[in-house]
Amino acid sequence: MRHSRSGERLAMRTQGHYLTAIKAFTAWLTAIRNVLARDPLAAVRKGGFSHDRKLVRRFLTREEWGWLRQTRYALLYETAIQTGYRRNELLSIRPGDLGKDCIVLDGSRTKNKKPAQQFITADLAERLRGELPFHVHDRNRMAQILRLDLAIARWFWLNSEPKDLPEHFLQHMDARGAVLDFHALRHTCGAWLSLDGAPPKAIQTIMRHGTITLTFDTYGHLMPNTVQDSVLSSFAAM
Repeated sequence: MRHSRSGERLAMRTQGHYLTAIKAFTAWLTAIRNVLARDPLAAVRKGGFSHDRKLVRRFLTREEWGWLRQTRYALLYETAIQTGYRRNELLSIRPGDLGKDCIVLDGSRTKNKKPAQQFITADLAERLRGELPFHVHDRNRMAQILRLDLAIARWFWLNSEPKDLPEHFLQHMDARGAVLDFHALRHTCGAWLSLDGAPPKAIQTIMRHGTITLTFDTYGHLMPNTVQDSVLSSFAAM
């Protein structure tokens, strides 16, 4: 499947969502409406996400953020990490969208066309005042801009810190081939929430996932061992 306008191949996860909807429709035509003699898509299976190179991303570590926050677009990156907003959503933020502890976008500016209220720290809100909207010299090259800033941050690190961190520290790609592109800042939001033990339902809300299944598929491996912890805390006194 390809995008109708750009012609670019859709990510496997996006193709999977479309295929699920189409299969549900053909199943309805077959079983309920009796329009089709048999379901032509009954044997069609969704592709594996693990083979979708567009989805192989890594998240920014807190140690890396300590260096990246010294670069030119640090305020934009920090807003992306705290809110999980996507590139176009971030670049659409105006002063009137900023509250004391949140950023609110109407549905015309979000991917799912639903209003989004994302909470932020009071410190970030204060620093955003007077800085909105974000000014980026080429909004279509955000991945390249981030890559350049990663290189600058890595140079800072290499010239002032012991080299005992992973080789891919502040690199746009790690040893597994996972990339750190601009959308990975959104991924960082969910990853940090998961690592800090935030409730899965809260992560789903913040990331604006359509289902809790998507949240677990994406971040479940980063969540603390809540099953074991729950058993130990509930039955330790027996």
